[in-house]
Amino acid sequence: PRWKSTVSTAEAEEGDKGMLPTLSATIRRNNEIGSRAARRLRESGEFIPGQVMGNAEPTFNIKLPAGELLKELKRQQQVFLNKVYDLELDMGNGEKRLERVVAQEVKTEPVMPRRPYDISFVRFNPRRVYEVAVKFVNEDDCIVLKRGGFMLPLRDTVRVRTLTDQLPDYIEFDVSNAQAGEVITVKKRAIVPEGVSIAAPRNANEHVIAVIQGSRRGGARNENVDENVDD
Repeated sequence: PRWKSTVSTAEAEEGDKGMLPTLSATIRRNNEIGSRAARRLRESGEFIPGQVMGNAEPTFNIKLPAGELLKELKRQQQVFLNKVYDLELDMGNGEKRLERVVAQEVKTEPVMPRRPYDISFVRFNPRRVYEVAVKFVNEDDCIVLKRGGFMLPLRDTVRVRTLTDQLPDYIEFDVSNAQAGEVITVKKRAIVPEGVSIAAPRNANEHVIAVIQGSRRGGARNENVDENVDD
């Protein structure tokens, strides 16, 4: 088969070092495009329809093998949307195309929340800003939390840029020595992986991630913490 790649040589070499995960897909024929045709694809149980878009290139209507995609969704769970994939795309007529992509949205059935019915990919671009999940670490070492305090999360994602062809699964926030009333911010508590930078905030509160509160039984508390803090 003839392979055409939209991935630059530098990106491909970088990807080879990290061995990016792969997915396979096929371009949908004309009679497989449209809401009714997409529904027939889903009902067959063999495919899940989707799209590839972005980087000022043509949008492709695709179909992915349902078994392969469901297995990957189960394996990656909440970090699936952070993963960079090499999508091996069958264009038909013996032509193959390699697209480096990130999942933008997975639409799920309203009565079967874990069953996807459509998936959108965007072509990976290191200059783009991506949303990455927040993960709190070392909570067991936080004295306030051990003594009955609690943490009030305010955001579950952080906007990042990457200098490589991969995105982190999470941005971790170390709360090991956090104090009652402390506002957890990107500047104070984020553990940013090498090759990743936090995108500039769009507003004054964007980098405020959580608040540590003392015990409701009477420990140190501060229920009126102002989000408008310098991070």
